[in-house]
Amino acid sequence: KTVASAVDHEIDLITEESGEDIDFKSRFVRVVERLDIDTSSFTKEGIEDLEVKIGEVFVTYAPLFIEPDLISTFTKLKEQGIKIALVSNTGFIRAETMRKGLAKLGILELTDYALFSNEVGVAKPDQRIFQALIKMSGEEPHTIVHVGDNKKTDYQGASQAGLRALYFNYKSLPEEEGVKTIWKLSELPELLER
Repeated sequence: KTVASAVDHEIDLITEESGEDIDFKSRFVRVVERLDIDTSSFTKEGIEDLEVKIGEVFVTYAPLFIEPDLISTFTKLKEQGIKIALVSNTGFIRAETMRKGLAKLGILELTDYALFSNEVGVAKPDQRIFQALIKMSGEEPHTIVHVGDNKKTDYQGASQAGLRALYFNYKSLPEEEGVKTIWKLSELPELLER
């Protein structure tokens, strides 16, 4: 593991427990401190410039889809009349940058709502981010299906907010009793058709 991914993992654990949205600067400082680098020479402007450059790299070299047929899956859901929302803990990438990357990939245009932790001010599993989704969508909580790959932030967080939760186990981890699980997003159109 790289130091950055180790620190990112530690921060994810903090987020899981507190629902706190930890911004880029705080993450960056933790990484360089972990490398035993004196942070006193870093300026606020320098860190902000780095964040912008990382965002540019993210948009230019957008990540690969977990599933190659993701656009097809989202299109099928839209054809079924299902609204699609994205709720994401942003981490090292700001919401505005995430939107650009998702637009480049063709995902943003297939979504009805997009909520990012740095805009809401809290991260999953904090109930306030799910409440913001409920308010934005105008839907009753029990009619919203939240699909996510983290049992604590996604599955438990959504369940506690009254949403129907599905755990997206794309890593094929051992099943856990009582956790409603899917292994591929392409299962959703048939599953939600019922």
